Amino acid sequence: GNLRKEGGAMGMLGGPSVVWAIGDLHADAACAHQWVAHTRLVRNIWQDVTQWEWADPSTALVFLGDYVDKGPHAKATLELVSALSGRFPEHVTAVMGNHELNLLLDRAAGGQRYFEYAYGVAHPAQYMEWLRDDERGGNTSTALALLYAALDNVYAAGMQSSVLMVATGPRSIVQYVRPTEFIPMVSAELQNWQAAYLAGVASSSRLGSWLEHRPLVAFLGDTAFVHGGFPPDISQPGVLELNAALAEHASEGELPGFIHHNPLAQELVEDRRLHRNCARVRRAAAALNVSRIAVGHTPGDRVRVSCDGVLIALDSSLGRWFRASGNYYCTGDAQRSQLSPAQQRICPALPRACEGQIGRFWADGGSWSFEVIDGPPAAGSDRKEMAQRDAKEHPQERLEQSELRA
Repeated sequence: GNLRKEGGAMGMLGGPSVVWAIGDLHADAACAHQWVAHTRLVRNIWQDVTQWEWADPSTALVFLGDYVDKGPHAKATLELVSALSGRFPEHVTAVMGNHELNLLLDRAAGGQRYFEYAYGVAHPAQYMEWLRDDERGGNTSTALALLYAALDNVYAAGMQSSVLMVATGPRSIVQYVRPTEFIPMVSAELQNWQAAYLAGVASSSRLGSWLEHRPLVAFLGDTAFVHGGFPPDISQPGVLELNAALAEHASEGELPGFIHHNPLAQELVEDRRLHRNCARVRRAAAALNVSRIAVGHTPGDRVRVSCDGVLIALDSSLGRWFRASGNYYCTGDAQRSQLSPAQQRICPALPRACEGQIGRFWADGGSWSFEVIDGPPAAGSDRKEMAQRDAKEHPQERLEQSELRA
């Protein structure tokens, strides 16, 4: 079915002649939409998914993983990318990122979860999209604002490594909530939010099933696309077998054991050693029988090409929340007036424009060429569409200071 096509069986034989590649989006759905529009691969991209049409059958699109975390719109980003791969399975591939794999592992009970880190993982506003209307009470926006204030103080004190985004316990973020009479309410809210998030990616859910079927690696355009990196002793058949095996064993009950017995899966989404060792890059490319390796995971302001063009690093910090404030969980612009000068340094203003770069590979005679594609212009109807979409997806949860004093 679609999984086999998306997992890389398109391959180099009879495959596309142009491949676009988009790096880590990190829960910025509006910019994700804008970058897809910038490729012009999909007609009617700003309309309902039923109106989408693939513009050129000789083209393909690869997403490099990390659709969730570090920003507030993980669900909307997953909805967009999953809709693209679902509607155009012969043309769109979305590989697994380390944030997706760790989220799937978080569904198993017991132990500290990845999303409990107080930085660099689940932005607290990310939970809002997973709540049903009947789960949003009068306390929801209050709790979110109080958590932002608590996080600001934790970050200002440099204590983020010793605090967890959990509802209870000695390391819980809620112990930093002020006034203290709000602590029980915030604790209950956070617990409900995280339960809704995990339920939204359960094996029985649509998005959970989609995440479970993300390939670790895709082969297109004489290039191996992977989120993290490769060990030098790797083979294309072995990787394709691992893709299929992961999809078979990615359910809540099976995934932890599968990863324990197949540590290569975690290495493929998390390893960064290719960036320091061109000999390793060349060995891996030769073992995989490709001319290039394209990775995400390691962020920069721009797409980077190294090792004489063999390694392409596509994570150019496309998500505006990550680009503005790194791994800190920061409020949106509507609450900035409530921040102290010190907090505003930790949480700079969010860029309104989509920044960064993406990549384009194309068949050039008997070989493949690559070019870096700069961001879309900040004018025109697409920008208007993006602004409207951003406003729709990100209704700011404002909390006046008077509410905090109440």
